[in-house]
Amino acid sequence: MRIPWQLKAAGFKALSIAPGGGRAYRFAQRRVTGSTLPSRVSMSQKLDVARGYRTLLAEIDPQLVSRARTFIDYGAGWAPTIPLSFWAAGLDAALLVDVRPNLERDLLVGTSALVAKLLDERAEKGIVRLPPSLDAAPTLETCLRRLGWRYAVPLTDWKRIRELPGPRIVAATQVLLHLDLEAAERTLTEIAAALEPGDVFIAAVKCYDLYADFDPGCSPYNKFRYSERVWHSLVNSPLMSFNRMTVGDYREALDRAGFEMLAYRVEAPSERDLEALRAVDVDRRFRDRPERDLAAREVVWAARIGAAASETA
Repeated sequence: MRIPWQLKAAGFKALSIAPGGGRAYRFAQRRVTGSTLPSRVSMSQKLDVARGYRTLLAEIDPQLVSRARTFIDYGAGWAPTIPLSFWAAGLDAALLVDVRPNLERDLLVGTSALVAKLLDERAEKGIVRLPPSLDAAPTLETCLRRLGWRYAVPLTDWKRIRELPGPRIVAATQVLLHLDLEAAERTLTEIAAALEPGDVFIAAVKCYDLYADFDPGCSPYNKFRYSERVWHSLVNSPLMSFNRMTVGDYREALDRAGFEMLAYRVEAPSERDLEALRAVDVDRRFRDRPERDLAAREVVWAARIGAAASETA
């Protein structure tokens, strides 16, 4: 049985307020629901994202991935599938960045084993080796050393990535959507200021209401119904936070941060998407936005720092 999105949102709001609610939720994810454990379905989806990143980068420059030496994953989470995929593509160093210590030894061991199995089955172009078995590594730290990785929780100064071998690929996969507009713009500015010539920033961001993934009765454009006051007081919460940025908002934020766009691929809305949007009584703050901007579901980009910005960094 699917839980109505309103109950999910109310539950996250209650846990955000309750003392220890965040810890209780993360414990349930790991020990009760198992939603953070490696699975073929979730790992396959993430490997598809990684393959899409490499394909996009190869279109920009066929040698871009082979020249890169460090992969930096912003929002690494519990199962670092995408970093393992880039390790398998030859990048010997990686930095995993997160806001809290989600990664555990057993999660990394299990993820590495499953990613190796899936990559072996898929026989993907550009994969030069399979992730190693980490069974013999007794701690998370030894697993990370075996891979040549570092773990930063949190990363307080983005310019420290310059200590890592370059060129570097910085990735942010479905993490920026959890930041409000101010935090997203600040993060993009910090990343831009840290990049050097040859570095590339890639990202994927879903722009529809993710509650629609869990509740068929929730419109993909439900989040545009609400005023700022209602959104923040009744729907959004620190434990499960979503911004309401559109593909146009992200592009403007990237431009303000000083990025030079190499590719900006928008999943354009279908006619059915546009009809679904028109069925929603959007709040007045969104009524002057173009329909195709509001209705676009996802954007994937690759960018580098512009010459003018790099001179002042």
